[in-house]
Amino acid sequence: MHILATTTASLDDLIEPVDLQQSPADMVALSFTDSDLAGIASAWQTGREALPRCALPRCAI
Repeated sequence: MHILATTTASLDDLIEPVDLQQSPADMVALSFTDSDLAGIASAWQTGREALPRCALPRCAI
């Protein structure tokens, strides 16, 4: 199912960026859902010795 946008906005109309105060990482995965981040974290834990450092910030509204 797709939801069509009913409004338009430019980057200038959006709120100011927020510093997430996370440690630097080689790879970042952003998501709005905890289940997405949990799945990525679980997969990363399985092979973490061979994978780059990973940050998984949640995009909360």
